[in-house]
Amino acid sequence: MRMLCLVGLTIVLAGCLPTGPVEHISIYTNFGIVQVGSELEVFAGASTRNGRSSTFDERVVWTSSDTSLARVRRKRGAESRYVVVRGVRPGLVTLTASSGGVRASDTIRVIPAIQSITLTPSAFQMAPGDTFRVRAELRDPQGRPIEGVRLLWSAGDYGVAAFNDANGLVLARAPGTTTIRAEVAGRSASARLTVLPRP
Repeated sequence: MRMLCLVGLTIVLAGCLPTGPVEHISIYTNFGIVQVGSELEVFAGASTRNGRSSTFDERVVWTSSDTSLARVRRKRGAESRYVVVRGVRPGLVTLTASSGGVRASDTIRVIPAIQSITLTPSAFQMAPGDTFRVRAELRDPQGRPIEGVRLLWSAGDYGVAAFNDANGLVLARAPGTTTIRAEVAGRSASARLTVLPRP
């Protein structure tokens, strides 16, 4: 059985962590969205049949199902499990990683370059327990709307507000003021929410 020894800069862990042959590959794509003309860092992880983390004995080979949509290259100075995906034109492409006869695939969505994200309204008020959907509008450099892109929504203070779904449905929780934020592929926009006490 192979042994993986972990050595820190200031401490040495007593003993080693056992690993086994790679039987599963996971691809980590960070939401799997890349803009045309931009790059997305992707990496692969290895595990054994029982779910324990493992290491790659052989080089990881990456392929794109359609290089006219997205191209993949090894990240400079990194192990073969780290790559960079560059968006070429909008569409869905399958990214595959293989090593030692084991392979895994995931989908990358290439979207038009995002020039702006606008949230409507930019400031609003709610009462505790109420819900309200914030609308997000994405536009490309030519001012054309970009549809169907999933955004990552967050609140500056989750004690004041949270989200009921992944489409901007805000739930007011307690009186206070917080920032509502939506982001994707390095672009973001924010709105200001004030939760007022019920009369």
